[in-house]
Amino acid sequence: MTSAFKKMIENDTKIFLNIDEFGEVANIDGDDILVMIDNDIINKRPRLFSTGTDPYAQGVYQSLITFFVKKVDLGYTPVEGQDIRFNGKVSLVKSVSDNLGIFEITLESNET
Repeated sequence: MTSAFKKMIENDTKIFLNIDEFGEVANIDGDDILVMIDNDIINKRPRLFSTGTDPYAQGVYQSLITFFVKKVDLGYTPVEGQDIRFNGKVSLVKSVSDNLGIFEITLESNET
């Protein structure tokens, strides 16, 4: 039996990851999956992802992107340090958290 709280979360998820609301389709490892991209999180938590090195050295900088995806839609649990191809670009998984069946994943890639 599903609790009222779990049902409420499930309904919120349908809005949160809805193509007509906040969601968009991204290609992850060759599969088109509904996600919600949130670049504002990185701006609010910059120290969490600091490497202690100059991000502008040699004309290369680090690009971070955070996105949310349903665990069931992704089909696997990514781990920190794993490579993921996100919209055609290979990126490193910087962090992963699972919140009631929704993954929050932050990817890092090098840009020139």
